[in-house]
Amino acid sequence: MLIVGYGRAFGYLAWYRAIVAAAAVAAIPDRETLVRDIRWPAPPTYGTCNPAHFRKIELVELGVFPADPARVDHFYPHPAPGTAYAASDISIANGMNIKKRTPRHFWRRPDGKLEVIVYPPAPNLIELGSAGPGPG
Repeated sequence: MLIVGYGRAFGYLAWYRAIVAAAAVAAIPDRETLVRDIRWPAPPTYGTCNPAHFRKIELVELGVFPADPARVDHFYPHPAPGTAYAASDISIANGMNIKKRTPRHFWRRPDGKLEVIVYPPAPNLIELGSAGPGPG
């Protein structure tokens, strides 16, 4: 799982936006494998993760990776606020499962009509970073 966004609902309830790897790996990957070989498909998942829950589900931080906000917006367009997840205390662990994803999400245009969000191919961390090939 890779955290690509976060915020606070009502100024104090934390929420996170994350993307889940396309496939499971047999062991914890080294930094080079993590950056180059793992793909991060859309759509993102949202939720909360308080410190007690972080320990309970045994999450391990593998590192902090630079990401260009413009590239994150390109690969994961129309981010939603996580307010509902924070207010309802919905855990991010609910979206951590790796599965075949066929995203069909909609966003409401300024004119009020719903439009299907078309996601680009799944990037790796090089493509999300400031030194990789960029959108357009």
